[in-house]
Amino acid sequence: MASTQERTREQLRKSIGRNLIGHRLIVSAATSAGDETGLIDDTLLGGDDNYNGWWFVATGGEAVRRVSDYDSASARLSWTRPLAQATAVNDSYELWPSEYPPEVVHDYINQAIGETVGHIYEPVEDISLHAGGGLARFTIPAGVDAISKVQVRVSASSPSPIDTDSAVWRTLPARLWGIEKGERALTLTDGGRRQAGNAALKIIGGREPSPLASDDSTTVVPDEFIIARATSLALMASPELSESGRVACERWDARTREARATFPLLTNMRRVG
Repeated sequence: MASTQERTREQLRKSIGRNLIGHRLIVSAATSAGDETGLIDDTLLGGDDNYNGWWFVATGGEAVRRVSDYDSASARLSWTRPLAQATAVNDSYELWPSEYPPEVVHDYINQAIGETVGHIYEPVEDISLHAGGGLARFTIPAGVDAISKVQVRVSASSPSPIDTDSAVWRTLPARLWGIEKGERALTLTDGGRRQAGNAALKIIGGREPSPLASDDSTTVVPDEFIIARATSLALMASPELSESGRVACERWDARTREARATFPLLTNMRRVG
């Protein structure tokens, strides 16, 4: 499985923003109380309307609004669609230039994650299946997208069937089990059934990484890959890509390939679907 720092979506977004726009990405906090349609920050620079059309992102990323007005005298950013509650002192936020909507950056993050399907898995174990009764075919539990090992419970210091900490497990040889992909079924050969007997089974495998739906969510997909790929996608989407932009895009494409090359080599991992 891949190692990762597991940055949150908020942290990934900020890293991508700095790659794209550098110091133009503003990360700040309110210096006075505002209301549902505005925030006050007297550390902002620039004259009236300087941030009109920019994107305001409240901490947590759940609220994204387009700035409709900036009044330099009051240091107030305004938007037309109200927030769920009034802004308050020290509320942190981000400001993104109009050409890079944060919600589109979220889509690029999830697109990068989607490109790792079949190459990166979240580790998962399941002990809900039980052999015996002549069964040779078992429905694979939801949330298991690939299997690397099937194990049989052979002993336990405690008689409790749910006391998994005390269990001893033996790995079934790979030749004794298989997967019916279309049916999401685990199958045992005759030899596998004999070795399993009437014991509990443990599936060791992985779950495909899910898209990030909130700012505090994380993923096992390496940060370096997500950041490089999302940055490249954002640059390529520019309707008027300059020469310097093309050079930057090529650089981030190279970084993407380098990050992809560090993905772990999956051995004996059989996909369920």
